[in-house]
This record gives sequence, C-alpha cells and structure tokens, in this order.
Amino acid sequence: MKFLKSSYYCAFAAVLLATLSGCGGVGSAGTSVAVFAFDSTMFQGSWNRNDGTGTNCFNFNEFGGPYSEPYGGLNRPVVITDTTIVQTTAVYSDNTCTTYLGFMVRNYAVVWSAGSLAGKTNVAKGLVTSTGFSLNRDGTAGFALASVPATGVVSKSLFNVNGTLLYIGSSTALTDADGYPSALQETALYTR
Repeated sequence: MKFLKSSYYCAFAAVLLATLSGCGGVGSAGTSVAVFAFDSTMFQGSWNRNDGTGTNCFNFNEFGGPYSEPYGGLNRPVVITDTTIVQTTAVYSDNTCTTYLGFMVRNYAVVWSAGSLAGKTNVAKGLVTSTGFSLNRDGTAGFALASVPATGVVSKSLFNVNGTLLYIGSSTALTDADGYPSALQETALYTR
C-alpha cells in the first residue's frame, strides 16, 4: 500500500476499520448461515508515526509545486474509523519545513478480513481504496500540486497491532498469492 512517502515509505497510512455487522446468507440446503465480519476494533483510533516523520521534515518530490525545491512535510496522526482511513500531512515550502503552507488530507475506504503472518497475532488484511483528497491553506499562502493524487486506486496491505503499536505491510516485500505483502514495515510503525 502506498500512502504519502517520507524518505522511503510513508504510510499511512495508515489504517483500519471497525466491526462490521454480521449478516445472514443461505446455505446449500436452503438453511440460514451466519456470516460474521472481521472485528477490526483494535485497529481503530488515532495513530502517530514514530519514525520521526512527525517532527523531522521529509520531501515529497512526487507532488512538485511552484518552488525550486520540493515541498516538505510533517506527518500528522492517521485516524482510523470503522470504514475509513484519514491521513493528514502538514505542508511546507521547502525540505527544512520552515514556512508552513497548510495541510493535505488523503481519504481512504477500507474493507477488512482476517490475516496471518508467522510469529504475529492480531493481523488483518486491508483492501484500501483512495477516495479523495483536500488541500487546506489554514490561513496561509497555500500551495498547489503539480499532479493530483488519483482516486479509486485499490491497494492491499497487512496490519498488525502489538499493544500500543501498529505495523503495516512493507511496500518492498514479496506478495502472497492474493497480492498482500508477506512482511511488515518494521521501522515505520505507529503508536497510539
């Protein structure tokens, strides 16, 4: 899954859903069969990146802009509800984050299912779809993007909660037969 990039991978990301309600289906003999959605409650909340990108400025070259240097950014908390992920980045005029220009919000929809990874508990698969973005001047001069983030882009990731830590799938890991990462990004984790 690819969210806003810091040096290598920012995710965003990122990050999960909540409990979806159970529903009934019809079995092969015409009997009612209960189908239960994955309980993603433990993934919900406000998560902060703990790799320093909330306090150390990073480049986001892919956005370009009217400045000779790329914009700089500071990650703000990623907020996860029962069906969405909202990622906010404070935007600056340069890669030292000296002149604040406003913030960018990226929105995602998520569908959860149970996941597994050797040696890990509390693993979920997340089917993540980009649903839009917004730019906010926040009382400043504002900023423009050379190209806008695409909507409708679907990606697959793993999520793992270990106490107050949230890990997401590595963008560089091999994928399994269903297209999900086979490893977690261990250095760009999130904390509550």
